[in-house]
Amino acid sequence: MRNEQGQTLITVLLVSLIFTVLGLTIVAASINSNQRTGVRIDEIELTTEATKILNEGIAKFTKEASGFQLLERDLATFDDKFLPIINELKNENIIVTDVSKQDKYKIDTSKYFTRIFELSYINKNTDGAKIAKKITRTVYLSPTPSFLNYAIGSGPDGLVTLNGAADIKGDLFSGDLNTNDIAYFEDANSTPDNPLQEKDTLLPRINGNVLLKNQLNSLTALPRTKEEYDQSFDPESILTVTQDTSEFIDVNFGNTMAQLFNELSYGFTDDMFTSRSNVHLSVEQLLKSCGNQLIPSSSFLSTQTERCENDIELLSFSLNEQIDFDYLTGKIKPTNPRTYVYSSSDPSAVGKLINPASNDYPPLYITKDVVMHDDSWLVVHGDLVIFPKDKTVNLQGNIVVTGNLVIEGNNEEGLEKEDDNLLVDSTIYVLGKSDITNTNIKGLNEKQLVLISQEDILINRINEFKNITDDIQKLDAFFYTQKSADLYGVGSLFLINGGIFARDTLTVNAIRQNEIEKKLHSTNNKIDLLQSIKPVSFQKSEQSRFQVEQDLKVLADQIDSLPKVDRFQILLDQPVISNAPF
Repeated sequence: MRNEQGQTLITVLLVSLIFTVLGLTIVAASINSNQRTGVRIDEIELTTEATKILNEGIAKFTKEASGFQLLERDLATFDDKFLPIINELKNENIIVTDVSKQDKYKIDTSKYFTRIFELSYINKNTDGAKIAKKITRTVYLSPTPSFLNYAIGSGPDGLVTLNGAADIKGDLFSGDLNTNDIAYFEDANSTPDNPLQEKDTLLPRINGNVLLKNQLNSLTALPRTKEEYDQSFDPESILTVTQDTSEFIDVNFGNTMAQLFNELSYGFTDDMFTSRSNVHLSVEQLLKSCGNQLIPSSSFLSTQTERCENDIELLSFSLNEQIDFDYLTGKIKPTNPRTYVYSSSDPSAVGKLINPASNDYPPLYITKDVVMHDDSWLVVHGDLVIFPKDKTVNLQGNIVVTGNLVIEGNNEEGLEKEDDNLLVDSTIYVLGKSDITNTNIKGLNEKQLVLISQEDILINRINEFKNITDDIQKLDAFFYTQKSADLYGVGSLFLINGGIFARDTLTVNAIRQNEIEKKLHSTNNKIDLLQSIKPVSFQKSEQSRFQVEQDLKVLADQIDSLPKVDRFQILLDQPVISNAPF
């Protein structure tokens, strides 16, 4: 009996010990949880306060920089202008670092005004856990037009229409913006009277800032609540919509061309590029000024009074002979800076060129690698066709096209991988239209294409009917047109790393669907997209077939050739939050 009582006592004590340990564990866990919660609250408060202080510092810095006059004679001492504001911010514990010359950007500050700064602030917790947070933000100062500030957009009097489920990572600018959940497209069901078909899809998704001069969807007020935002954008969007009151600095094509030609020669003004006939005379003037040593003296009478920046190589051809385009482009070398001009002297008129308006005037074809010196330019007087047929073509160097531009690959059938590749590090100015079809455009040496077109841009049949989960190449490019652009991410698959901007109107049609089956219409054997597009309920878990991700690196990568203005444009990268030593 005594033994049983002893066993009972031991059992009671053991149970008591277990509950005591459990109780202490719960109390300890509660204390640790409270401590972790307290630390997390401290981190959030530190980060919020640091972000506020840094943004105030950035506002002071950019206000000062926006008032700088950009005069060539001041380049040698230009960095001194930043010293007062840098020292002022240093006294507020905001560190300003000029990273313009670092390997990531490699900007020659003795030649260019573009500057890139990193501003950072460290906030330490003075009451509680010993933690510190560092906020860093990159500020780009570039004397370039406003369109480069945005992932997608139109001019201040323009219109962006996002029909369906485009996916934008970056900022959008426009006069007006219209969005809806219907995508339009052409397919086998299209007729002359009813060319556009339509299909229900999802609203566009934007992660960035939307800046409008006027209205969103013709509403009298911009959205303020989550419910109002969800009426115009996909619920998973992370964005703000604001009324923009800043000055939009536009591209002046005549002025840009005059600046460019004056860098190569001298004596060019804006009005010399207002019409095709004036452009023709300007190319003749370029050759008269600089070309007398490199082309027969009987063809051009020199009016040279100053030394031109580059020597000129005339890529001449005869209308009466078959042209060896590979031989002509093979003359382009990367060793010395030169201006290459594709044109033909007029045998019937001394000092004149044959006008590209001639019916039998051939475009220049680029079908193999063209690599130029960084300071060289290719002036194509007429049309340019870049044709990477079933291969990869490397294009490095800057180009002016006085006619139209065509970049075209083969139409890959079925599941075949797109193998027409243009690896490019180039800015191309086109005074006519631009047409891009069936081509991968990939940055050469981690750079990109900047295409600036005076007339419409058409980009179609890109990765047509391909699966987004496959190894699809992004288009490393920024596209700009003075006129209009219509893009269709329905059968095609657009993944743009850069941007797209149309000053007049930009229209994007897109759905969310990883793969589009290539179904044919029963009567005309053409592609029937109406059969291939899945219902909205299916699309919700799919990816958009039109995606744009903004890339600010273009400001440094194409610094030699971008249009120039007389004041800084200011761009801010996303803030970077990190832990800092206490």
